Amino acid sequence: MSLKKTETQTYKAITNQQYLNAKQLSMLSLAIIILIQMIPIFVTRTPYLEWMLLGFTAAVSTCAVMGAILVQYNADKISKLYRSAFNSDFYETIGLFTQLKNTIQEQADKEGLDFEEEVERLGIDSYAVVRGYLESFREHYHLSQAEDDLGVIEAPEYDDEQELFS
Repeated sequence: MSLKKTETQTYKAITNQQYLNAKQLSMLSLAIIILIQMIPIFVTRTPYLEWMLLGFTAAVSTCAVMGAILVQYNADKISKLYRSAFNSDFYETIGLFTQLKNTIQEQADKEGLDFEEEVERLGIDSYAVVRGYLESFREHYHLSQAEDDLGVIEAPEYDDEQELFS
């Protein structure tokens, strides 16, 4: 019943994601700015080239602003989806499952049992209990559906009177 190693590694990767921090992003931006500013040093200046670079600068700035607006728009959409999916009920449920897992782990450790085997055994036993309950419920439900308006239940059909006393 335990998770496969690849699943565990995937979950760890999700919870330990690394993003560029402000210092790294600033250093990357500074390197790009220096690289772009070096272009005019190596190219011979002409009035035409200056107008082209000015137009290029304006176009890049406009694209950067539009890109930032689109990124914020998408971040807002993702935020709405995230809040609707990962609400307090979700986290409370995950907390309960974690608490249940920890309790099973502690009891298995106290009794000297292997956690994975204990979870497997509990899963089989839980399935049997739930299945038995549902079968019993189904029988009682069908009997209650057979009641008439006076609350009298019709006797089930039988082939031999001996079935009544078994």
